[in-house]
Amino acid sequence: MRLRQSSYFAIAIMIVMLVMIGVALNFPYVQPALLPILLGGFVFILAGVQLWKELSGKEKPEAKKEVPTPAGEQPPVAKGVSLGMFSFWMAIFPLAILLLGHLIAVPAFILSFVRWRGRSWPVSIVFAAVMTAFLYGLFTLAMRVQLYPGLIFQAMGRL
Repeated sequence: MRLRQSSYFAIAIMIVMLVMIGVALNFPYVQPALLPILLGGFVFILAGVQLWKELSGKEKPEAKKEVPTPAGEQPPVAKGVSLGMFSFWMAIFPLAILLLGHLIAVPAFILSFVRWRGRSWPVSIVFAAVMTAFLYGLFTLAMRVQLYPGLIFQAMGRL
């Protein structure tokens, strides 16, 4: 049995999640520790299932089809998405959260990203609204965790 690259990745994720859970268990209060413990435990279990499937042979590696790319160009990350454009979207999201906060950045990001990927306006709006309601309901209402308001709104609150 030979470990594949994805197996090493699953092991690394499990180690990071164990460290995250360990750090969270040392928090002085329970409420701030809930999110890292819950998410870390969930991700640890999922990575463990993936590793088990790979090691037990239940998941066969897919045969890779080489897609020819012109000289000097990078292959697409997904159909119609270049690595540069994908990296731009993944870099802009944390920046938007930092500046605008979760409740504005999440729907704006989802709406623009889903629309950019070619979905219709109604589908994009519904998806952004549902995900924002889920985020608000889970964290603010159910877990009573105050979502980050963003630097701009924090500065406006100090005026």
